[in-house]
Amino acid sequence: MKIGTTWKTNVRAEDLPELLTLITSGDQEYDSKTGIMVDQYKEWTSDLTLEELDRVITLLDAGKEIGRSDVPKLRKELADRRDPVLIEERRLALRARQEELASTEARLLGQGLEALGGAGDTWDGRRDQIAAWWRAVKEAEAAETWATAFPANRMTARQVNSKSVLGGRFTIRNAHHRRDRAWDREIMLDRTLDGVRRRIQPVNFNDPGSGANRKNELGLHDLSASLLDGGRRPMSVYAQLKPYEDATVVFMPVPTERDAQIFNAIQSLTPVTTADREQMRRMRNSFTRLRLAQATDMHTYLLNVNEVRDGDPMVRYGHSGRVRRPGEKTEVRADDIDIATRRTNALQHNVIVRTNTDQVVNEVVVVYREHASALFPVLAKWNQVRSRFEVLNRDTGAPTRAYITNEGKWVG
Repeated sequence: MKIGTTWKTNVRAEDLPELLTLITSGDQEYDSKTGIMVDQYKEWTSDLTLEELDRVITLLDAGKEIGRSDVPKLRKELADRRDPVLIEERRLALRARQEELASTEARLLGQGLEALGGAGDTWDGRRDQIAAWWRAVKEAEAAETWATAFPANRMTARQVNSKSVLGGRFTIRNAHHRRDRAWDREIMLDRTLDGVRRRIQPVNFNDPGSGANRKNELGLHDLSASLLDGGRRPMSVYAQLKPYEDATVVFMPVPTERDAQIFNAIQSLTPVTTADREQMRRMRNSFTRLRLAQATDMHTYLLNVNEVRDGDPMVRYGHSGRVRRPGEKTEVRADDIDIATRRTNALQHNVIVRTNTDQVVNEVVVVYREHASALFPVLAKWNQVRSRFEVLNRDTGAPTRAYITNEGKWVG
């Protein structure tokens, strides 16, 4: 049952704080009109625990008469959720989801290890293969063009403006203590075009003098984007973007599924030498890739996932929000299985293109890093009159003669 929008006005005034505590999700969402983060409420009564649902019923029953109309339905739901048969059905459904996720993770890891070659679970048995793969990746990046990435569903698009998205210094919540403000931490997020330029410079993640990672200092965290469907018919690149006004679009290709899976496999291996560990760090700092992917908007925000309250913030985007699971018509709050599925989707990104049949805009989380191409990232501005994206100089932002048609063709 959907949580009633009038519940807050129908309970007694003295009960309102408790009701809000019960139905608050602990999540937040950015309000582009006010420019602030807004607390989110649970959307469905299924998001309430049995104890929370029982207490909500008590509060509504003690409130205004008009607010009691939902009480019989809620009591029936409470009884159903306590039914041993239904409890067992939910337990089996959860186990099936867990087993499916584990199977997918194992399959993708196995595919990555097989494609990499070599043997064993350390770098000793695969060091030569890792070096050869890395050379091939950078050679492929250097040869990358719009025509090689866009039709293959490997082109992402991120919109950057100064009006509608939170940036600068602000406070985020802890993923493990979302309702406890004592765990909130102030962070820096650079979501400007200069921030993208800084992300593609490896020195910002491994200072040549000190070896320091300046990601937190400079606010170079992962960013949201859309993965473009190069085969959508009728084709419209513009329709696949979120509706941000006066935005500069950052077009950036991501690796093939094979390379994403190999990189995932390499990260599962244990480095043996100091040189191995240094090379792993260099690759992480120089490999643009997808972190998470979902066929629909994630409705997510930044969280600190560090379980140590006073430790350095470990900022992650995409560890919250909503998802529409296979076979379901409505969205639900994303749980740990859904978040992990976003990770496996990123290793086989075509699944979100194939799944996304009735919603044009998906959402991916991109780790923007160095790209060996002299072309990417491509910056462009939408020209409404000519219905095309005018390509800009990526360093200065000045117009060039090149453009991208709304049908996905590069000209110039």
